[in-house]
Amino acid sequence: MSDLAVFVSTFESMAKENGLVTWREDDLMHALGYTTHATFRKVVLRAMQACLSLNMDPGGDFIRVGDRYELTRVACYLIAMNADSRKPQVAMVQMYLGQFASMVHDRREQAELVDRVVVREEIKEGMKALAATAKSHGVRDYALFMNAGYRGMYNMSLK
Repeated sequence: MSDLAVFVSTFESMAKENGLVTWREDDLMHALGYTTHATFRKVVLRAMQACLSLNMDPGGDFIRVGDRYELTRVACYLIAMNADSRKPQVAMVQMYLGQFASMVHDRREQAELVDRVVVREEIKEGMKALAATAKSHGVRDYALFMNAGYRGMYNMSLK
């Protein structure tokens, strides 16, 4: 088993689930090779700042529990990206969570493609219904009818 596979297994086993999968700040600190809480907290604060820079509320991913945090996978990713990449543990987390982020991104793009296909199909059906209604009401020149619709939509003269 590779070092990355061992690390991934260890990292995932540290997670706890209570409706939301989270990692304890102290567990992540040790997994990333940090020994002092003060040093690690600086990394956490930089990750929270990155969250704010992305117009995301850090409160949803950095959950305060007493004087520590429970961290979602997004928070772990942001912390890893802001941690000292010279540490081998940090490099492994960056690689693992980077692959995870890439997979999530790919799935999101696929979902958007499916949404586009659904919207196109709805537009196509709507245009067919419009054409049928226009024909049943005596419209003979469909191109002029459509042009008038577009001109009206953009407040242009119908002359």
